[in-house]
Amino acid sequence: FSNTYRAFNGNLDSFSPPSNNSMLSRLASIRAEISLSGINPSDTVSMQGIALAPPVGTRLPPALDVFANVDDLPIELMDTAVFWHIPRSAGTTMKHVLATCLGRVITTEMGGTAGHNLDERLDVIKQPHGMFLNVDTTTKNGLKHANDLGLAQSKMADVVFTPYVQEAAILFQKKHRGRFFTIVRNPVDRLVSLYYYKRLATWEPNYNPLIAEQTLEDFVVTSGENWMVRTLTGCMTGPLQIKHLNAAKEIFRTKFLIGLLEAKTESLRRFEEFFGWKFPSPVSQTCK
Repeated sequence: FSNTYRAFNGNLDSFSPPSNNSMLSRLASIRAEISLSGINPSDTVSMQGIALAPPVGTRLPPALDVFANVDDLPIELMDTAVFWHIPRSAGTTMKHVLATCLGRVITTEMGGTAGHNLDERLDVIKQPHGMFLNVDTTTKNGLKHANDLGLAQSKMADVVFTPYVQEAAILFQKKHRGRFFTIVRNPVDRLVSLYYYKRLATWEPNYNPLIAEQTLEDFVVTSGENWMVRTLTGCMTGPLQIKHLNAAKEIFRTKFLIGLLEAKTESLRRFEEFFGWKFPSPVSQTCK
């Protein structure tokens, strides 16, 4: 997946322009001022090297030892699938596919509603659109609550949805491992989509009305630094360096089963085959 590395390096030249050509042309024109990758321009490594594979021997944070390598097969009985939800990259679609179409029990923000954040034991919430556990794995407090209730050990969840990587390690142990998979998207498309979403998403707890007044260029300046590299490496503050990018690439290479948004159908088939998921009834076949 050569496109995987493009998801980190912000190389606008490698993408065909979306329909809004004038907007993307402007975004490309300010590339000299804004690094979508978040890499510190003072680094002495050439920008061409950013697109290369990580150096041999790049080490992963020890906290990630509780996540199985993608090539560590067969999948063990106590392993749990973990979908890393990258904003504006088909996460909501994947929740629908897994809960409604595949009939999987999943953990999402649904588990934090109706006072379930105070529940003292795991339980299944049955909804018309699927089954959910009563823990919210999309927040740090929710991850702690899920760990306190023994989520991974219970094997009650088929898939854990979370926007966290390092923090999600709290749920797992070497005998109860997590297995990451995700869908990545052209980073420019994702950022433009995020801009328009945040302008309108008044229902979101962290809604910022000031974004509605921003231009796309202003939004890129304030929000364009690489969330993916920061989240993968746990470096949420301070300048990013080449070592962070290399670590992020190595985490992605070894720990993640990767799908591409522009190849959604093929990616879903890949996930199905890898995890052994089957469509449970003729009716749910329509989800394909």
